[in-house]
Amino acid sequence: MVAEQNNSVKAAALAMAARGWCVFPCKPKTKTPATANGFKDAGSDPAIVEKMFAGDFNIGVATGPASGFWALDLDGADGLAALAKLETVHGALPLSVSQRTGGGGRQVFFRWNGIEIKNRTKIGGAPIDVRGDGGYVVVPPSIHPSGNKYEWENDPAATPVVEAPDWLVSFVTSKALSSQSLTFTVKATSDDLTTAPGVAEGQRHATALRLIGAAVGRGSDVCAVAQQAVEWGHRCRPPMPDNETLKIVSDLSVKDRIKVDQEIDAEPLPEPVEWPVLDEDAYHGLAGEIVQAILPETEADPAAILIQLLVSFGNMIGRQAYYKVEGTRHHANIFAVLVGSTARGRKGTSEGRVRQVLRFIDEKWSLNNIKTGLVSGEGLIWNVRDPIYKLEHIKEKGRIVGSQEVLADAGIKDKRLLVVESEFASVLRVCRREQNTLSPTMRSAWDSGDLRTLAKNLPATASNAHISIIGHITVEELRRTLLEVDSFNGFCNRFLWVAVRRSKLLPDGGRDLDLSPYAARLAEVLVKAQAVDRLRRDEAAAALWRHEYPNLAD
Repeated sequence: MVAEQNNSVKAAALAMAARGWCVFPCKPKTKTPATANGFKDAGSDPAIVEKMFAGDFNIGVATGPASGFWALDLDGADGLAALAKLETVHGALPLSVSQRTGGGGRQVFFRWNGIEIKNRTKIGGAPIDVRGDGGYVVVPPSIHPSGNKYEWENDPAATPVVEAPDWLVSFVTSKALSSQSLTFTVKATSDDLTTAPGVAEGQRHATALRLIGAAVGRGSDVCAVAQQAVEWGHRCRPPMPDNETLKIVSDLSVKDRIKVDQEIDAEPLPEPVEWPVLDEDAYHGLAGEIVQAILPETEADPAAILIQLLVSFGNMIGRQAYYKVEGTRHHANIFAVLVGSTARGRKGTSEGRVRQVLRFIDEKWSLNNIKTGLVSGEGLIWNVRDPIYKLEHIKEKGRIVGSQEVLADAGIKDKRLLVVESEFASVLRVCRREQNTLSPTMRSAWDSGDLRTLAKNLPATASNAHISIIGHITVEELRRTLLEVDSFNGFCNRFLWVAVRRSKLLPDGGRDLDLSPYAARLAEVLVKAQAVDRLRRDEAAAALWRHEYPNLAD
């Protein structure tokens, strides 16, 4: 039974490490770290985690930028009641990873977005604590000193860690809260459009109804309410569309509808930007034929289908083919990010259609070589690692007479890896963390395929890896998170950034397609492409390149 419990804890710790959480062992049935430096020894390297959890332990996870989240800690029934009081004013918390602690409390995890959130206790005099930068939490399947188990309420394997609403961030970071302000100060400003914080997408409409309704009910000038409502909508995450906000104002103030419309017409709007459309020449050849075959039966953007097909097929080709620029070899490992609205961009739809075609060609590659979870440079290396050897002593009659290298890990033979990240904003945030090795490792993956870090405890390296990346992100997330990343270090220059949107409306979805004929032809191309080494431009392509090169060099 003890061995079974140990294995369960180790497996859970490894799963969290693979998610990018920095874990460390705590003494059995306690919250006390079992390492020399406490939570400062936390890490996500699987080899180190494997060694740390070789015994009977609880699991600790370092909070803050180390693992990319902070925790709202509700102490027992009183803590739950205090949160309920706040939620009656601001609305329910969004669904995020959460757990029931062994002591009867509840902890809700929220994404770390760069705002400094430190450990705090008894915020506003209420039994509400925070575990942030410099702290840690104990997680399932750990056992509380009472003997009760920690249990996931919303398991991280099935629930994303989301950003906290602005009002909660303000609450946990405010230094002026008292026990009375918990009830009264927050409520006093909760219905004021000019000061109310924005909310998450699922709460926007209901909150707008309450805020705008309160403003109209107080007899405020409808035009002023319209302007305030638009500004409030821009504070939401993602921003609430102006037309949706103004529709609520209009509906709640029927008598002044004409006046509101006139004010809207008078408000200067930004010049519309023409949507970029990919030239028809881009859809040439077999790739273009596949896009055209899929397009009538999908809402996806044709550019999204094409780009993801090229990135995926380039990964299937592997590292044999290359084009040489001076002394540098460029292979078919492409990095691309699709930028569009959360649902209306149909980014995931396009990726699914592409995978449908490629599964016909190489099902083993589709099952084994497509992964997600870019959380650290060490984790990326581990998925394409070379064989690992270690030095062992040779003994004779109890005496060391020599040493020899033995194979400790067979490594990964197929170095092709396609990483698909549907939440690429989280990757950008990870790259921003101090001492995180993901950004330089990804750059090395694009440049040479030879990967290693300076982490002294990581034995894994990778050579000749063929890594491609497909990311999905919304416009709002890109604008916000790209500012937090060193975009001038060449990281962003290695990506193709593709604007995508829904191509059409198909209320019943697209019909099933028989794409096997195209897959058969694509399989023939794959065989030929994998037999090619150095690529060269033909005369027409070379002439065109020489003509355009001065324009590109500006």
